[in-house]
Amino acid sequence: MINLNACFHKVAISLLALSFVQSSCGKKESKDDGKNAPVASGRQISAGENFGGWKALSSGTNKTLRAITRLPKGDQFLAVGDGGTALFSKDGAKTWAVLNTKTTKNLTSIHWVNEVVVIGGEEIILLSQDGGETWNTTPLPGSTIASIGYFSSEEEKGFIAAGSGAELLRGVIPGGNLNSFDATQLKWNKTQVPEEFRLNAIVASFREVIVFGENGHVSLSRDAGKTFTKLSQISTKKSFLAATDGIAVGDGVISIEADTTGFPAGTQRWSTFESSEFPKMSALVCLSDCTFAGQGADGASSIGTFKRYFPGVSKPELKVEASNIPAAIFGISRVANFQSESVQLAVGENGTLLVKRIPIVR
Repeated sequence: MINLNACFHKVAISLLALSFVQSSCGKKESKDDGKNAPVASGRQISAGENFGGWKALSSGTNKTLRAITRLPKGDQFLAVGDGGTALFSKDGAKTWAVLNTKTTKNLTSIHWVNEVVVIGGEEIILLSQDGGETWNTTPLPGSTIASIGYFSSEEEKGFIAAGSGAELLRGVIPGGNLNSFDATQLKWNKTQVPEEFRLNAIVASFREVIVFGENGHVSLSRDAGKTFTKLSQISTKKSFLAATDGIAVGDGVISIEADTTGFPAGTQRWSTFESSEFPKMSALVCLSDCTFAGQGADGASSIGTFKRYFPGVSKPELKVEASNIPAAIFGISRVANFQSESVQLAVGENGTLLVKRIPIVR
């Protein structure tokens, strides 16, 4: 069991510029990590640099960060990345602790339900049942986790992860009680999708699971991830890199569920649009609006927004908030509303950590 409260390095967020020597250890490795988003110029971004409404923070690392989320407890955020890197904030992203995960494996994805938090990575899964205080480690030889979802049916509950190649891993919760189970007894078993394409994103809701991957591959399960059929309603040969409820983005493509009922009830009608403005869109989160990260035609990264689709809208209008970011962006958190401000974070290449803060006027 890993105790992530054993913090070795406290990082105070300030407006002072802090430079790092550029290092190749932050680059994406050639092996399949499930995140084939682009690499920008690779410059180490200094704390205090501004990109539109987004400001660079000091992450205290030059390792590439690949995922970030707000945790269920209070003002907590968790970011993970290469070399076993994990950053933890308890105060709304004002200060950060670098955590000892006791692994040097690349960590690529995060998913949480209630107090249960799951981190996927290169041949490893970390699971916490107390909101991120302590962790259990499960080795997964030969598998790299790109994305994780949670399924729930009358028969069973558990997590499903998109692994290397066309591989999916199902971890059924022993006894079916999410709030009380023995994590050491949770076993991950393999299942397959109809076509042999690498899977990059997964979205699950109750019994229904959709996975998105290379070459426009999309598969749907209606039995909690046991079996999958190809979803032919989405017709594109462009690869998908990120997805959330009813929306997927990727290599210059956006596919949006055309029904207003939301995922997964409206899986029969999808609209697909191409975007020459962003050849690659590598991160996505949505509430009422969607925030995405992508590489522009000039090779630099951008962060932007678009409205969720409604019938009668011919194409989503992409609005850029931050541009000319000299590092690839791999993860974005949802907007977190605190007492005096809303906070949203983005992470990426070479330890990039960006924040957007908007004061709340009451």
